[in-house]
Amino acid sequence: MTTENLFSQILICLLGGSVVALGQGDTPAEFEKRVVNYMLLIEPEKGELERLGPPNEISAAVLRILEKNRNARDRSEHPGAQLKAKSISILGRLKEKKAGPLIASILLQKGFHPDKTVDRGFRIKAAHALMQIDVKAYKDTLIQAFDATEMRSESSLRWVIAKGLVDVVDGSDRAFIQRLEVRGRAELGATDRVQFAEIVAQMRRRVP
Repeated sequence: MTTENLFSQILICLLGGSVVALGQGDTPAEFEKRVVNYMLLIEPEKGELERLGPPNEISAAVLRILEKNRNARDRSEHPGAQLKAKSISILGRLKEKKAGPLIASILLQKGFHPDKTVDRGFRIKAAHALMQIDVKAYKDTLIQAFDATEMRSESSLRWVIAKGLVDVVDGSDRAFIQRLEVRGRAELGATDRVQFAEIVAQMRRRVP
């Protein structure tokens, strides 16, 4: 057993006993509290969170946690920011469709700060999560988010979205591909420009 796994096992015991015992007899509020404590102590994106209970209960608890922390600000050490970021990643990994609309709203959320960068980390996680949940269903949302990026500092978000859409664009997306090409040429870094050009080329092979 690795040190990391041993540490996880110790945490599980400290948070409520054995793996099997966790969640048994809990009210939804009590179970949610266990999940919160666990999320704040480890990196649950790796799959350890499923040790706390059935996937449907985990998803429901994490979705409630995200709803409560949806307005937490990025670049903050406040627990709410950590819970928001981890919740988005977990719900994406679990492919929780009920979380899609909320995560989509976070992706499109802007304006926390004049430079529009404070929420960028959350939005990148939200883009990844929507692609895991159902990239085809949220294609238009992802394109909308791409088009809404205005700052050079949002290049990472543009890259994540563009790369994630390569395999789902179709004939109706030719205008988007053209906008992507124009935006890619305007990227500040030479490497970024090359990467965006490669994505455009892949999309055009798919959509002649």
